[in-house]
Amino acid sequence: MREERGFTPSTLEQWTRVIGRFLRWCDQTNRQLGDLQAADIAANMRCTSDQFGAYGNDSWR
Repeated sequence: MREERGFTPSTLEQWTRVIGRFLRWCDQTNRQLGDLQAADIAANMRCTSDQFGAYGNDSWR
């Protein structure tokens, strides 16, 4: 992907961590990717905000 889009290694590492956390959250909350709804994504963002300080506003709710 880096060669195709010109992403830096640090960008790829960060997205790898974000995606990994999201997939673990899906597994821990028994959500299947094919069944996700917008409310599920919002729930993940609220959880992520509580844990890591990301998405620090309510605009995603």
